[in-house]
Amino acid sequence: MNERETEYRAYQLDGSIFLATHTRALLADHPGLGKTFQTLQAWRFLGCRRVLVLCPSIARYVWLRQSEQFFGPGLNFTMPLKVTDRVPSTGSAVVSYDLAIQNGISTDLVSREWDCVVAAESHYLNGLTAKRADLFWRHLVPKAKYLWCLSGTPARNHMGEMWSMLYHFGIIKQTYWEYAESFLDLRQTLFGTKVLGTKKAMVPQLADLFSRFMLRRTKGEVMSQLPAISFSVVPVEPAPVDMELWFDAARLAQISLDELEHKIAEEMRAADRVIQIAGNSDAGALAITGLAQKCDMSRRYMGLQKCPMVAELIKYELKEGHYDKIVIFAWHKAVIDFMAMLLKDYSPNILYGGMLISRKDRAVRKFQTDPKVRILLANIAAAGVAIDLTAASEVAFVEASYTPGDNVQAVLRVHRDPQTKPVRCRFFSVHGSVDDEIQKINRRKAKDLIEVFHEADGNSPVVHNPFAD
Repeated sequence: MNERETEYRAYQLDGSIFLATHTRALLADHPGLGKTFQTLQAWRFLGCRRVLVLCPSIARYVWLRQSEQFFGPGLNFTMPLKVTDRVPSTGSAVVSYDLAIQNGISTDLVSREWDCVVAAESHYLNGLTAKRADLFWRHLVPKAKYLWCLSGTPARNHMGEMWSMLYHFGIIKQTYWEYAESFLDLRQTLFGTKVLGTKKAMVPQLADLFSRFMLRRTKGEVMSQLPAISFSVVPVEPAPVDMELWFDAARLAQISLDELEHKIAEEMRAADRVIQIAGNSDAGALAITGLAQKCDMSRRYMGLQKCPMVAELIKYELKEGHYDKIVIFAWHKAVIDFMAMLLKDYSPNILYGGMLISRKDRAVRKFQTDPKVRILLANIAAAGVAIDLTAASEVAFVEASYTPGDNVQAVLRVHRDPQTKPVRCRFFSVHGSVDDEIQKINRRKAKDLIEVFHEADGNSPVVHNPFAD
């Protein structure tokens, strides 16, 4: 039995059993409780070999990585990335909602028989006329032996959005408008019929209907089972980098863009050779510390590659209410500036190195006390000591320091007294690159060092759950 199999908690085991014993199910746990992991474990219980995951594009690599970590190559996952890609007639697939409705791919999906089809963030299927909803409910439901929906917010506006699930899961036989007349508070307006909410008298009956196929737990209900702090590595798809914009200083030093790109490629190859030799061990941690100055250009480049997808994910999570506030750490000013540009709609506060103490204090105070300030973008060195960021319980490293202790000091700005919530720390990596291996080392060393600190002050040890979603 490997490490991952021993780390799930009682409520997660209950969730996996719930899925495995329901051919049609909705797992509606609050965000951060590990719906992905519970799904993977349920697949194992059932012996699934042909599974289809539909999810937002930002989540594709997360599902691919976690499935491969859990099962190895056994499920033979493929992941189409463009409209001309095809889904093979064997094995399993992870497909974004946007690509699933494209002609060739949708034909491939509906021509297969699946052991299990999973709709991650299933509220993407709300809407009676959406193409992806039509594909899923009318064409894929009959193709799946098991069909599970996952969402922390299954009905984002009103219970009318649950009709498709209730109907296609066989819970009710009413048409949408028959269901609406029975359960919803409706008002006729100049623009048609508007749903005001759920009829209070019908709430118990609706709750009974949902109990037949839905399991939902809040963080408060399972708080005693959650670790004080958890670490994971989250791979993201790399984006193109505007070299002229973000490497202007290098060009001013009389380095052409071609020479700069060659230098970055050489640094990546050198880092890859070092990591391959040292491995994911203490030797690997020492190795990446030694690479810090020698690979500065490639580090900045890989950090910039991650920014668009990480920003998109964080915007989505903030919009969906997955958490109230987040601290985002990076190393290079260019990466912080790029993230600030991408997240400008949220007016993030920023901590750079070299800031006046008064400005630094003001930025921290606003983040700690103002509910409207939901993002702090911080340089690891500038924010690594002597400040309190416990208004957040969510930490993201777009870039990590190549000195593991720096990352731990940064995390401890959030995971310290008077923090009352479990802290989740994610190291984002460039999928399929040497950055992947480096962030795995950073994750492991951060976990190890935090455990030492916990033992020193008498607190309970941390738990690493790589499958927390």
